[in-house]
Amino acid sequence: MNDRNDTNRQPAMSRGERDTSSRIRGGQCPPYRTQARIVILIVIAVAPFWSACQSPVSVERQKAAEKWGQVRADVTCRLAEQALRNGSLDDARAKLETVLQTAPQHETARLLLVRVLIEQGEMDAAVTVLKSFDAADPPNPAAAYLMGVVAEMDQRYADAAGHYVTAARTVPTHLPYVVAAVEAMLSGEDARGARRFLASIKPPESPTSEWHGLLAEVAREENDYAAAIVEYERALTMVSSSAPERVSELQWRLATAYQAAGQFGDAVRMLEQILADDDAENRSGALDQIVRCHLALNDVDGAVRAVDRMEPDGPAAAESRLLVARDLIEASDYAFAGRQIDAVLTIHPDHADALMLKTLCGIRNGDRPAAESALRRWQSSHPDDPMIAAMRFSTSNSSRTADD
Repeated sequence: MNDRNDTNRQPAMSRGERDTSSRIRGGQCPPYRTQARIVILIVIAVAPFWSACQSPVSVERQKAAEKWGQVRADVTCRLAEQALRNGSLDDARAKLETVLQTAPQHETARLLLVRVLIEQGEMDAAVTVLKSFDAADPPNPAAAYLMGVVAEMDQRYADAAGHYVTAARTVPTHLPYVVAAVEAMLSGEDARGARRFLASIKPPESPTSEWHGLLAEVAREENDYAAAIVEYERALTMVSSSAPERVSELQWRLATAYQAAGQFGDAVRMLEQILADDDAENRSGALDQIVRCHLALNDVDGAVRAVDRMEPDGPAAAESRLLVARDLIEASDYAFAGRQIDAVLTIHPDHADALMLKTLCGIRNGDRPAAESALRRWQSSHPDDPMIAAMRFSTSNSSRTADD
């Protein structure tokens, strides 16, 4: 039978089929490799859309994990801040470094770490952390403020003021930044710059005691005591009675402004208000200033009464009483001056200034024995005092004058 008519014969393969068949048979392209290539192509094609094909449950879990991580970081920062306030600097630092290991850009953690580093005296490390905020636009005001703190601690007041001004201009309504800038300028003896800065910013809609106090400080540094008094008085009327330390501070500043302006009566009135507070910390200091004001008013009796209100054995009482004695000697009231000096020597027998004034009082009064006696006591207790030689010369001259 003709082979062509053999129905059991397989049909002839095309050229393409023969090529494929030969490659398969020859081991060039096994079937499983072909399938693998197809799978790879499919994976590459769908990869960009893989995340979009995640199940809603997976997405929610991821969001929940990120949120929980943020919460943990925030809580750790709060604990670190509490540790910082309690003075546990190492504990605070360890907590913050833990946060930054997983969230290196966590803003609160970085700022708190800077505060810890400043407290630990590691200024270079603090600056390194702060420089990570340099690219911020607008500038991070808290970072600028802390950079100012670092500069101010290094007594670079101009640099500190520049950083504080940056913080203040970023958040103009935050008065502490303004206060820091002005105080840095005043520390750098740039009162004019401080005044220009204050004039360039918008005052608070409701000016506070702190704002008026700031204006007063600038005016006082410019020796404009009249303006300083006005601002201090405004600040004092606005301060809360629940802040006694601030009240006392403003009273002191107003009293010194009155003194500088020559308004000694007003200064005494304000100082007496300070003394009216039973908890006044610097009672002797207030009385000493009252003494000085009475002397400026030529009211020696008022000055002595103020001295008598001091603790008699305290150093302030001695200094104030001798201040009165000097004025009395200049006024030629030697008897009254001598009583003030003796009151000091009764409590402080070797007080150098008292012995010097007793010698001077004797010389001026022509009482040579009293002058020489005081000089001998002075030399005995303070042999190295350079003033003794000058006073001995004055005593000898006084003696020769008396002989003539």
